[in-house]
Amino acid sequence: MSSYANILSSMAAMKEGKTDPNYQKYLTEKLDRGEPNMVVDSVTELMSNDQLLQSESIRIVDFGCFTGSVINRVHLSLTESSKKKVNLFGFDYDATIVKKAALMWPQISFHQYDITETPAKIEPFQIGILSNVLHEVYSLKTNNKKEAEKLVTRSLKNIQNMIDIGGFLVILDGILPDNPEKEVDINFLQDNFYSKFIQFCKSEYCVKIPCKEVGDRTIQTTLGGLAAFLVKFRYLETTFWEQESSQIYNYFTKEKFEEVLTNCGFTVKKQDFFEVPKIQEKLKILDPTIQMPFKNTLIIAKRIN
Repeated sequence: MSSYANILSSMAAMKEGKTDPNYQKYLTEKLDRGEPNMVVDSVTELMSNDQLLQSESIRIVDFGCFTGSVINRVHLSLTESSKKKVNLFGFDYDATIVKKAALMWPQISFHQYDITETPAKIEPFQIGILSNVLHEVYSLKTNNKKEAEKLVTRSLKNIQNMIDIGGFLVILDGILPDNPEKEVDINFLQDNFYSKFIQFCKSEYCVKIPCKEVGDRTIQTTLGGLAAFLVKFRYLETTFWEQESSQIYNYFTKEKFEEVLTNCGFTVKKQDFFEVPKIQEKLKILDPTIQMPFKNTLIIAKRIN
């Protein structure tokens, strides 16, 4: 089965409630660990925005909410006075997951909605959340980069129509290095990590990763290939590798994110970048002028038109 067929198969399975239960459990536990969550923290910070403080009511929606863990944590972060004027919503395309979320968190309004489809006319939201969602949209078209970009843009256009002018969008997702095709020599400081990279390059990942041995535990690849490895290696020997191998996590560069968001009526107000923890202990780029690829990015965007 091709990687594109794998993606479509996985998406269809999720809509029918047939997702690998181990994968569902992993995603749910990951969101429910109780660890600090940068998306929740960002929403809490936005609540202190002067415009929102003066609002009589605030509507917050999590697009691609899955079982509702993130939007529930937003609820738990609110002060008692804030809860009186905040209405929380969760949208997901998986009907089974939406029903499950509604039973788990009755204080939140959950609805089935696919962000790639034109939305019904609804009362606008003041804050929207896209936590690790857009890369899944992009991955529906891994066989065609231009079509993948169009699908992400269309999804953001749909979301634009649901966010109030002056409202905010909080995006957490992967980030592609500025020059992903640049060749780099990587020296692996741990044998097992070197072996994992070889395994990754030989795997059925949906994008071919360059891999040329140029020295002792030293591989020549591209920055884009290294970025993909850094976010995927931990899934290689899990039961849900099939799902993870069919998704591209690092899809837009910083510049591309800004371009697409601007075209969809948003302006980037803040953007932070995050590395894989302790990665410098496991490998190094031999050229000291080249920066290690980031794992993901957090974007705060404001709708301006």
